[in-house]
Amino acid sequence: MKSMTGFAAIEKESDNIKLSIRIRSVNGRFFEFKPHMPADYFPVEAEIKKKVNSYLKRGTVDIYIHRKTTGKSSAVEVVANEALAQKWLKTYGKLAGKIGLDAHIQMEQVSKVPGVLQIEESHKIDKAEKDFLLSCLDLALEKCLKEKQREGKATQKDLAKILKGLEANIKKVESFRKEANKALKERYLKKLDNLGLKEEIDEARLAQEVVMQIDKLDITEELTRLREHFRAIKELFSSEAIVGKKLDFYTQELLREVNTIGSKCQHSGITGLVVDSKGLIESFREIVQNVE
Repeated sequence: MKSMTGFAAIEKESDNIKLSIRIRSVNGRFFEFKPHMPADYFPVEAEIKKKVNSYLKRGTVDIYIHRKTTGKSSAVEVVANEALAQKWLKTYGKLAGKIGLDAHIQMEQVSKVPGVLQIEESHKIDKAEKDFLLSCLDLALEKCLKEKQREGKATQKDLAKILKGLEANIKKVESFRKEANKALKERYLKKLDNLGLKEEIDEARLAQEVVMQIDKLDITEELTRLREHFRAIKELFSSEAIVGKKLDFYTQELLREVNTIGSKCQHSGITGLVVDSKGLIESFREIVQNVE
């Protein structure tokens, strides 16, 4: 079992670039990828998303990538602004003519004009940088995954503790079942007696009516389904698969069965256990929302 919450941060340096990668994962119904990275990496965004999703299956994942070229980098270009140079020469020549000076110009003068020659850093990523980026991403994702697994173990312990409390409550409900059926029979007979109908119904007919009433309000089926749900949930605890959605489904089923027991039984002991169980299921549901 893995939590949807995780964090990782790494920094790695190659021959000419330094990468800083941070990953933050929080709970969400589906997989949602939120990249925060240089525009230079936009062409490989689809590959980055695919790699992230191969590690993290559910949740909202923010990934922050910072790229910095090092002093060893030779990825620079000298760019000439020809239009600016021509305009400067034209204006310079006109001014020289107006004030009666010789407009003899050397290339050195033109090169010193701001903006004519510019040194720009190349932001094109080659295969070597792409491979370096993806390998760094692997390291960060593995680190994040370990954090999610660590938190998942703690989450599993919390869920197992709650499930144990639910099982204890259901065992107590089961012990009250015969007492509840007996109380149901007594209430039914008392109602007939108050209406003056008890003497008018023969014993066989009376027994049949009592059985029908008990069968109508019996909770054996609900108890059986709850035990089956408990068994299935325990199997999910030890599964390496993505179990969050399944656990959420079983949480709804647990609440459905417990509510049915509460609506059928008027026994004070069972009512108290139903209320307590609903509280436990709500706590279970809140924790499950963070399971991948």
